[in-house]
Parts: sequence; C-alpha cells; structure tokens
Amino acid sequence: METSKNLLQQSVLQPCANYTYFEALDNVVENSKRLGEAMTHIASASKNTNHQLFIQAVQDASKAVCRLVESSAQVKNFGFAFFSVSK
Repeated sequence: METSKNLLQQSVLQPCANYTYFEALDNVVENSKRLGEAMTHIASASKNTNHQLFIQAVQDASKAVCRLVESSAQVKNFGFAFFSVSK
C-alpha cells in the first residue's frame, strides 16, 4: 500500500495506464470485487488453517490492490483533466 501511494500522487499529466475513463471506472469496480473476494478467502483460509488457499488469497489481494490503485489513479487523472478544462 505504501509503495502504491506514489502512483496516486503523480502529476495529472502522467497517465499511469492507457484506459478510457469508462474502462478505468470498470476496472475500479472489478478490482474492488476481486479484493473483496480475496479478503473473504483470506478469512476462510485462516479459519480452516488452509495454508495454500491463504497464500493464493494474499497474492490475489495484492494484485487486486495494485490494479485498483492504478485504475483509481487513472480515474483521478481524468477528473482533474475534466475540471481544469471546464474552468
């Protein structure tokens, strides 16, 4: 999470991905769902002491967080570009 913070603080002029606004928004929603599912699997694996499922769920959660940050940063950049153009 801490290493992803820089991505969100980048300049508006440096897009972090080549998504359209709606693709980025869809990716935010999709990766939010994936993160939720991974967190559910982490809890389940912890409860059942299933180490393999726990490892896989943590990896899935990590990927979802990275993709969520990337997509969120892209959506944020579109928002700043819209407001700077409309003023």
